[in-house]
Amino acid sequence: MENLNRPQLINKEGQNELDKEGFLIIPNFLNNNIVDRVFELYVKHFNPEKTSDPHYWNSLWNLPIKQKEDLNEELLSILKPIIKNHFSNYEILVITIMVKLIGE
Repeated sequence: MENLNRPQLINKEGQNELDKEGFLIIPNFLNNNIVDRVFELYVKHFNPEKTSDPHYWNSLWNLPIKQKEDLNEELLSILKPIIKNHFSNYEILVITIMVKLIGE
């Protein structure tokens, strides 16, 4: 029986491959324009000096509340239409930028 509570790919062939292999490559999921827009937000908000973890920076942990809410809304406006084209039965609670810092 199909679990109706989990996200599903709209493309049934893709869903079958994901179910079988455990991963799926979606060619051109993000075009260069989208990647550039997300990267601009990363550059705008990323500050490795403002992290409580010496190994990672995360916009959910390391930005003031208003700034992280604004970033989340900007990322949602960019990425939600793309996700909507490929998935059904999903809910996006939050989007974050997480960065592995240089070092160990």
